[in-house]
Amino acid sequence: MRKKALCGAPAAAIVNNYGKGRSTVRSLAWQDDSDDWEPQERPLTISEILQKFIVPSRLPEVEGLSLSTHHSSAAAGSEVGGDFYDFIRLSEESLAFTIGDVSGHGVEAIHHSSFVRHTMRAFAREEPRPESVLSRTNGVCVAEFHRNRFVTALYGIYERSTGRLEYALAGHPPPVLVAGRAVAPLEATALNPALGIFDEARWETEVLNLAPGDTFLCYTDGLLEARPCRRSETFGQRRLLRELEGSGHSTARRLVDASVTAATSYARGKLEDDLAIVALQRVV
Repeated sequence: MRKKALCGAPAAAIVNNYGKGRSTVRSLAWQDDSDDWEPQERPLTISEILQKFIVPSRLPEVEGLSLSTHHSSAAAGSEVGGDFYDFIRLSEESLAFTIGDVSGHGVEAIHHSSFVRHTMRAFAREEPRPESVLSRTNGVCVAEFHRNRFVTALYGIYERSTGRLEYALAGHPPPVLVAGRAVAPLEATALNPALGIFDEARWETEVLNLAPGDTFLCYTDGLLEARPCRRSETFGQRRLLRELEGSGHSTARRLVDASVTAATSYARGKLEDDLAIVALQRVV
């Protein structure tokens, strides 16, 4: 299908009705196979606009590594939450990555998510070890967050040449290792609290080596907590593992898509919480 470039047409969206708490973004987009462009209006909340600041605009390219991500807002009628992820290129050999979820919803949660994302990015460039990044980020969160505000997170470093991956959890759901049709949750070996709660805490680093074809998949709790209705059982880890087992030997993209599709289907097409997923697959 032929697409035309904007070629001088206004590329920026027009935002109005700011004071009413909602926005109308008028996208100036070319129509397929047409020489004309037409404005297309769709309502966006301020939260949805700000959400663009909590995930990177594009994924880094790393030789021998396939990256895939997913980020989606809660179902219509729910306030947008603070799920985020990020990648930090440390060197030609090393890639740091993080995924997290700030408690609460709305503009304030997104503000805190952006704050935490960029704080971790800054600390990772100074001293990238997982325990150091989480400890320093925790100190900032304790000082800056309001009471009852906290963030769960996973932060890790991948070494391209060896496949070595070290990571630490901070009150976050355990990641999953997919090695062919063998699927295993990587439970933390120590109590690692969420960030922003305790002044003094420790976060233990876990280490594994990815073999070619192995996938390290991490996610926010919106995946496991999907449910058809409030009184129903959640999608849960057991269903996720079963879905991944049936998708063994798949690409990182297919594993992410299979996880999202299974949870959404179980919830009858309506996820009540935000969702972020990051998958790293060693390909050579």
